[in-house]
Amino acid sequence: MSAPLLRADLTIVEQIFRNEQSFVVKDPTTHMYFRFRPVEIRVMRAFDGARSASEVTAQLVADGVPVSVATVEGFARKLMGLGLLERTLVERTTQQLERLRAERRRTRSLIRGELLRLRFSFGDPDVFLTRTYPFVRWCFTPAFVVTSLMLFAVYTCIVISQRETYARDLAATFSFGAMTPWSIVVFIVAFSLLTAIHELGHAYACKHFGGKVHEMGVMLLFCMPAFYANVNDAWSFPERRARLWVTAAGAWIEFVVTAVIAIVWLLIAPGSVLSQLALAAMLVGGIFNLLTNANPLLPLDGYFALGDWLELTNLRQRSQAYAGTWIRRHALREEVQLPALNRRDTRIFLGYGVSSWLYGTAITLVIALSVVRWADHTLGALVSGLLLMAVLYMARGIVGTLFNWVRTLLTLGVRALVGGSRRRDRWRNGLIAALLLLIIFAFVPVGLTASGTFVVLPSTALSVTAPAAGVIASVFVREGDVLALGAPVLRLANFDLARTELRESRSDDSLRFWVMRAQARARSGDVTVLDAQSGAAVARLGAARRQAEALNVRAGVAAMVVSPRPERLLGRRVQLGDTLLQLADLSTLEAIVQLRGAGALGVRVGNPVRMLSLENVAEPQNGVVESVAASSNHMSSADGVVEVRVKLSRDTLRRAGASGEARVVWRRTTLLGAIVWNIRSRLRSDLLL
Repeated sequence: MSAPLLRADLTIVEQIFRNEQSFVVKDPTTHMYFRFRPVEIRVMRAFDGARSASEVTAQLVADGVPVSVATVEGFARKLMGLGLLERTLVERTTQQLERLRAERRRTRSLIRGELLRLRFSFGDPDVFLTRTYPFVRWCFTPAFVVTSLMLFAVYTCIVISQRETYARDLAATFSFGAMTPWSIVVFIVAFSLLTAIHELGHAYACKHFGGKVHEMGVMLLFCMPAFYANVNDAWSFPERRARLWVTAAGAWIEFVVTAVIAIVWLLIAPGSVLSQLALAAMLVGGIFNLLTNANPLLPLDGYFALGDWLELTNLRQRSQAYAGTWIRRHALREEVQLPALNRRDTRIFLGYGVSSWLYGTAITLVIALSVVRWADHTLGALVSGLLLMAVLYMARGIVGTLFNWVRTLLTLGVRALVGGSRRRDRWRNGLIAALLLLIIFAFVPVGLTASGTFVVLPSTALSVTAPAAGVIASVFVREGDVLALGAPVLRLANFDLARTELRESRSDDSLRFWVMRAQARARSGDVTVLDAQSGAAVARLGAARRQAEALNVRAGVAAMVVSPRPERLLGRRVQLGDTLLQLADLSTLEAIVQLRGAGALGVRVGNPVRMLSLENVAEPQNGVVESVAASSNHMSSADGVVEVRVKLSRDTLRRAGASGEARVVWRRTTLLGAIVWNIRSRLRSDLLL
């Protein structure tokens, strides 16, 4: 390289980083940032394009900087690779073509970011932010900070004083069991608006301290739509205080807006649309904001604030890479080289790397399993399988890491078994391999289950009683019939009531005739008397007819007839209040499961149940154990038979009387625990009952 020339458009900012002087170089073309030591900046500034590498080296040595020509040339090649040196026309053309190809390859992927933070960019908003910044400059005054602190105190008082009302309204509107399509829309709207305000807070804070924001867009944050702003320009701020304020500005303004919304929620009528929006905003801007943005294990505000406070750039990537290399070297015994770090950074990288990886993996698995379980329950096994494959593809980095670790452990175990040259070494290596396999088996989660048969029956019995004395004239149902609400059950006959109805009907007809005759003869006095008598007869006739209608007995609820052979009631004389039939309320269906064998007595209330009906084997159903008792049939409880009851909705298993197979997961354990349990149950199952 004959005469290297530093680019004139680069921005060089001096910082005190980790109590040492350092410089941040900003590339305005690629929006990338690089950190250099003072001696490196001194060498870079010597690249004026008029001197060769050897001449620059001679000048630096004369100024007291001990460098060699090879070192300067190598540093110049590094800067050229980073794009910080001026290039010739041919090199600039080649670089531009390569950049266009890279951009074209990047645009083929519509989704950027990690699994839990998929991003879709809107473009460069810097011009818009510059024009609108004067309207929000008052947010960066001491008066606004004091007012914000007062609002935070008011918000805390509201949440504490109204915690019961807040918790009740929250559970009634946004709990998993109470969520409706409308409440989901309300929650998404509140989440999106608060997230937009949050990201604008970051963007305007970056503008306030002299930075630029070249990217904003929408993202899927934990499967929820949200906004984001790229404020990487804050890395070039000389003061750490400014960088920390940019990081905190989003959560700060979101808390301010949430506090104002909490005051509005306290004043408006509950149950309205505005109240629901305020309730969702308080959830998003309060609890959710604390659990996500303030959590340093997630790559959000808390993480960036921790990185600025520790003065460690790219903390997540560097710590996970270091922790992975450390595990490969010390646990998996691979020949890899660890980066040279001091004791402080080693502890930070190991602790944060392992913690963030485990936390991110756990969150990913929980979300993935929840989505797949929901899809399996609502959309079927095929859709849930396709969705699981999509989730595994998106989380292929985590899955690949786990697979590589397991494969390495197995490889080490096999090598340990066959690689020892001496007998003692073989025994030692074999024990190591067995220990590794034991560790693997000790961490694979499984569930211990108890199986049996079930039948669906109504849990509430209703009695049909006689509304009056009489004889059963008709029976319209048979044993096992399923009745709709208001369906006819039977009809009574009461001959005294029939004679009364006939007598009052004849009396009403006769009185009507005499009224018409008196009116024809213009006898007003007789008409008045006869009208009164006719009205009394009509009233008596209506009462008799209502009593006769009451003799038609109908089902008061949707139910099933459980009385044996109800047709035998035909012709029987009954009195008022006598029990006629027994009906079972179909709105209270329950599955009665008979469990037998080892583990049956380990079932407890709350254990999950999976049932497969013989009527529809393609759609297994899930439930929860509501009660556990010894079997009530002729089988002895000493044989390990336990009766489990599971409440169901009316259409869960199609109809009452459905039967099939059920399995109850009564304990969560590991693969090793399951193996031990099965061995014990086969050797001495009576000890486990």
